[in-house]
Amino acid sequence: MFIEETTPQLKETASSEMQVYNVTEEAGQRINDLEQDLQFSYENLQATIEELETSNEEL
Repeated sequence: MFIEETTPQLKETASSEMQVYNVTEEAGQRINDLEQDLQFSYENLQATIEELETSNEEL
C-alpha cells in the first residue's frame, strides 16, 4: 500500500491495482504503525511455527 498526499484516484499497474488515498499525516502515521505491528506479529508467528515444527519432528 502506498500513501500520498494527493486527491483520491485509482492507478493500475501491470501486475496489480494500487489505490492512492488522501490522508492526514496523523492517519498516515497510524497506518504505518499498524503495518509495523502486523509485520512484527507475522514474524513472531513464523518463528513460533518453525519452533513447533522442530519440536514435533523430535517427538
